[in-house]
Amino acid sequence: MIVGENETDWMKRISLLLVVVMILCGTMSPVYGAEEDNSNNAHPRVLFISAYAYDWDSVPDQISGVASVLGNMAKMDYIFMNTKKHTYDEVKQDVYDDIQANIKADGQYDVVILEDDAALDFALEYRDSLFSGVPMVFEGINTQEKADKAHEDPLITGMIEFFPYQDTIALAQQLYPEATKIVGISDNTESGMGCTQRFYDEEANFPELEFSDLNSSEMTESQIKDTLASYDESTILIFLSLIDDVDGNVYSLLESTEFVSENAKIPVFKCDYLGVGEGILGGYVSSYEEMGKAAANMAVKILNGTSPEDIPVETMGGYPIFDQNMLNRFKINEDKIPDDAVIINYVPTFYENYRTVIWPAAFIIIFLIMLIIILILYNRKKNAVKEANVRDEAHAKYLKLAEEKNAELSAAIIQAEKANRAKSDFLARMSHEIRTPMNAIIGETTLAQKQVDNSVKVSEYLKQIIVSSRHLLNLINDVLDMSAIESDKIKIAAVDFDVKEIVSTVTTLYYSQCKSKGIRFDAKVENVMTEFLVGDQLRIQQVILNLLSNAFKFTEPGGQITFRIAEEKIDETNIKLHMEVKDTGSGMSAEYMSRIFKPFEQENALTAKEHGGSGLGLSITKNLVELMGGTIQVESKLGAGTTFTIDIPLKVSANQIKNNVDNIRAMKIMVIDDDKETLDYTSGILNHIGITHDCESDASLALQMMTKARNDKEPYTLCLVDWKMEGLNGLQVSERIRKAQSEDTVVIVVSAYDTNEIMDEAKTVGVDACIAKPLFQSTLFNLLMSISDGKLINETAKTEDYDFTGKKVLLVDDTEINREIAQELLQMVGFDVDTAADGKEGLDKFEASEPGTYNVILMDVQMPVMNGYEATKAIRNSSHPEAKSIYIIAMTANAFAQDIAQSLDAGMNDHISKPIDTELMYQVLNRYVN
Repeated sequence: MIVGENETDWMKRISLLLVVVMILCGTMSPVYGAEEDNSNNAHPRVLFISAYAYDWDSVPDQISGVASVLGNMAKMDYIFMNTKKHTYDEVKQDVYDDIQANIKADGQYDVVILEDDAALDFALEYRDSLFSGVPMVFEGINTQEKADKAHEDPLITGMIEFFPYQDTIALAQQLYPEATKIVGISDNTESGMGCTQRFYDEEANFPELEFSDLNSSEMTESQIKDTLASYDESTILIFLSLIDDVDGNVYSLLESTEFVSENAKIPVFKCDYLGVGEGILGGYVSSYEEMGKAAANMAVKILNGTSPEDIPVETMGGYPIFDQNMLNRFKINEDKIPDDAVIINYVPTFYENYRTVIWPAAFIIIFLIMLIIILILYNRKKNAVKEANVRDEAHAKYLKLAEEKNAELSAAIIQAEKANRAKSDFLARMSHEIRTPMNAIIGETTLAQKQVDNSVKVSEYLKQIIVSSRHLLNLINDVLDMSAIESDKIKIAAVDFDVKEIVSTVTTLYYSQCKSKGIRFDAKVENVMTEFLVGDQLRIQQVILNLLSNAFKFTEPGGQITFRIAEEKIDETNIKLHMEVKDTGSGMSAEYMSRIFKPFEQENALTAKEHGGSGLGLSITKNLVELMGGTIQVESKLGAGTTFTIDIPLKVSANQIKNNVDNIRAMKIMVIDDDKETLDYTSGILNHIGITHDCESDASLALQMMTKARNDKEPYTLCLVDWKMEGLNGLQVSERIRKAQSEDTVVIVVSAYDTNEIMDEAKTVGVDACIAKPLFQSTLFNLLMSISDGKLINETAKTEDYDFTGKKVLLVDDTEINREIAQELLQMVGFDVDTAADGKEGLDKFEASEPGTYNVILMDVQMPVMNGYEATKAIRNSSHPEAKSIYIIAMTANAFAQDIAQSLDAGMNDHISKPIDTELMYQVLNRYVN
């Protein structure tokens, strides 16, 4: 008997997550395309077309199988048709357009892999127009006839999807020989009807069984439950497909398998791997991952010169697999199942086989439990002392009022009991929360030991161990923070910090997360004129991230989260930082709001089950705000969202950047934005700098004003245009400006979205650059300082005095406009320029380069993912032959003496401040490069 450990479907999904994320560059319903990668153009090109969306239950397994075989030998593109959500006719034109664009950009594919019938139908329909002469490998085809018909083309071969119904039914009869009926659970979807037909094809092979089916598409949820509950051991249940019911409810695979398992009183069998381990007993199953591997092996043969007509069509078989939990539930003796069966959710003699893992894990668990117990005992002792003091004082001072005080003591005891129950609930929740990542750590460690010779698998397991360890560390940090607060051991720092860094960190972390979940995320800055303050940046950031984390958890796709930050002046040396986190999520009841900031509290048990957490986050947040001398308030309505408001008093830093505005006061600027708050804030910044400007929310009126100014010989130097506006959007307005105004008018698009997503489209209508919201005074000032004679260049040196021909520089900067300015300045004096958008990307490019590729690295400091200091230290510690010798020069707006010292401490050779003085930059580069 073959025994597999913890091979549940959810763990398999986690192990495939990184593969899927790296493959997919973006989401586009109903068609998805792979990100272009020009680094492997010498490799063969393979296209994988799936009939379904990338997150359909079987697709990640197939992608994993294909990727494990092809590896780095081919450049892969992926197209997802999403025919479970859309009809074939609705998606085929979009799929055609995407593939045609890929072929036009990079050339024809060497092999096309087709997953399921709809993908094969598409390839055959556009055989001549898209894939003329291209070999094809299909997989997951349901019928022998269709496969044979496709194989008539000498350039097509592949795999037939075979679900071993006959073997599974025979196996079910072996376990339940008294059964007289067999029922297939199915629906009216295309795949469901196909499965039902293959189920009935086996009727002739089992004349002793009465065949029938349960069609979920024709029944209500209640009817399905009652029907499932009515079957006894005289019936064999086969799970074919359950995607919808007559009420329009749609079920995922996990939901449908749990639904069937919970309501059926007898075991449920299945003929494919998906769902086994989540309520399905088992059966003879086929593996989508193995199917993907088989198709990829055929593709490898073709790439190695074998003709598809010499590769016969194959049929995937199955193997017996059972869930130990279900064997236990239905008291099935393992002697009755095949000797070669794979059993999941079963770990034999764990201690004897893995004692080296158990002892460290046990030590960690015991340490955490002791930590929790100490915290609970400490709080109980405090409460007991307080109660004893109350009783003694009441006895000494208020003896005559014994009855009244006894009532008060009774109330205090009740409150203490509630507090103890809350802590007990907390202990139970924390035990569950801790066990979850610990189980993952132990399980992944065990799997890594079994795959010690497979470096790829071990790497995947280690990544999952890191994720689970970070989750565990967050839980521990919450407990330690709460303990430190209650012990008065939390210290609030008072150091200089930049408000812009807080907002940048918040938007960087939550913009992409909200986008992937389908939530709109807005970050708004209002009247922030003092960017450098004195306080505890990390604790302020922790408060904001705690509140945003709650908003993200409780806001469903389609909702909105808004982060707002504003400044209120107290006097010349003090301000109040006003912050607001608002969401349209589930909201809170009035009863829960009365105890929201108490330790260990959550709305109800369902909240802890669905969203996890320790129940300490908001209590920690309130304590941190109050330790900083601030206040926090909450407004919420059940089902209508929540708003948290924080006010923190802070001192103004003496180290403010002094802006030299003499060179930019002659400018005339037009600001176009349909959001009045944004217009008011931008106008305030421009007034503070002293620049002539007009602000207009009506784009049509703004265009008329610009035309009049041009006719009056007083044209605008610069136009700031919001990207998303009602009526005329930023793209349309920019196009009209470029057509009607002088080429010297600089057009800058301002967007709350990822500027990398819109820059290509914006450039087609003549936009000079894109900058991200929210705008800060320093951001806008640096932009204006970069504009001279209608160009985004501030040239202060004569380029003919310098010649860097034959030299190559790696430019690392997260702001696109800054990269464009620096790149042009460097190319003007002969440099070959390679760019990176953050420190991690710069590190990867350097480590992948041959010795002698780069002469110097220009490194920005404040960047997402990995900042300039971290990237420099990583380069100096890397194994690259030039790690210690490559020149690294900081190029940043951080211009104070301590900033220069920090750059040198990180391993940089020199420091150039922004805005860029080209004379200084060329001198510094000439000193090192020439």
